[in-house]
Amino acid sequence: MLAMLSMYLPGAKAWSGALFPRQGVHMSQSFMSRDPILKTFGQRGGAPFSRQQKLIHTSSVRMQAMKKECSECDAVGTKQSGIFSASQWNNKGSDDIRCKTCVSEASGVGGYYTDSEGNRSFRTIRNDWTERYSSTAGDETFGASVDTDDLLETGAFKEVYMGRYTRGARHGEQCVSKMFRSHVQCPEDYFDKEVKASKVAAEIIESFNNEGIAPRSVKIRINMPSVRLLKGGTKCLLEPFVHNFEKFNSNTGWYDQEASEENEVDAVMQALSHYSYHVTDGKYVLCDLQGGRYLDGVILTDPTLHSLQAEQFGGADLGPKGISTFFGRHECNEYCQDDWTEPRKQHAFFKRHMGTSLIGFNGIPRKANL
Repeated sequence: MLAMLSMYLPGAKAWSGALFPRQGVHMSQSFMSRDPILKTFGQRGGAPFSRQQKLIHTSSVRMQAMKKECSECDAVGTKQSGIFSASQWNNKGSDDIRCKTCVSEASGVGGYYTDSEGNRSFRTIRNDWTERYSSTAGDETFGASVDTDDLLETGAFKEVYMGRYTRGARHGEQCVSKMFRSHVQCPEDYFDKEVKASKVAAEIIESFNNEGIAPRSVKIRINMPSVRLLKGGTKCLLEPFVHNFEKFNSNTGWYDQEASEENEVDAVMQALSHYSYHVTDGKYVLCDLQGGRYLDGVILTDPTLHSLQAEQFGGADLGPKGISTFFGRHECNEYCQDDWTEPRKQHAFFKRHMGTSLIGFNGIPRKANL
């Protein structure tokens, strides 16, 4: 079952103005009544079309109305939609027509990467930047189709379904829809708080990148989600799909210590969490870091912020005890700097879990007891 999200551009205005530069040219009543394509333009005053004008115009309008489908992502559009390049559209003798998005993803600048042994893997495409993702947050012009039969992953609290953007600047690109499982009761504003957390996280990440703390090969970016409603009223979190998904740390202080000692990406992620406390003057700790590992960096998705007030950024915000728990298990590495601040209290209040822990679950007390 396809659950179409109600995210569409404002309706197009009705056609107006001269159809041709020379005023007075119109379609005769009898000709329009026989041709449904020409009939849609209505009746105008002046001399009727000649037979040659009728044939030329009919062919032109029908060509504009014709649609083609991308052989890779199934995106559909007309010649004027801008979805296909001129060279792909004019490739009449082949069914292997691809939209601009699929062509760019497979090009030498970003897209796919093939190693010396012929193994193909993914890398970030040229527009995988924080600014690009931020433009999707709350923007209702980004339509999407989500297949609720295509379950990508099931976590302790959420289910993730595959989808695809159907309109907007990300048209044709894959996306995911995250929604809570039926047994989980969450506040109405939970997803809104997650979007808020992602926006704060984006500012922290931008500052971290600008300071040049990580190697140039480890560029950190973040998916910026938006809250949408499926038909039927189910609220979900919609964001671009990332490849090569990995978990770097959790909101209860879990991280792969061996990986952080041997791999610069994992070490940078732990340093980013420490940096977040320092750069925000002790207000937040950015953690529960997860996302896609690419050749030129990491795209984070759905991170958590611990704050000085539990649940300020949703149920995964464990408050001051969450901040203390992170530092109770954190070990500084080569990317942590000596002048970065740390809290006085560094005690692990919660059991270590690799997955995300919510208030009231996994041994985490209710908000009143945090």
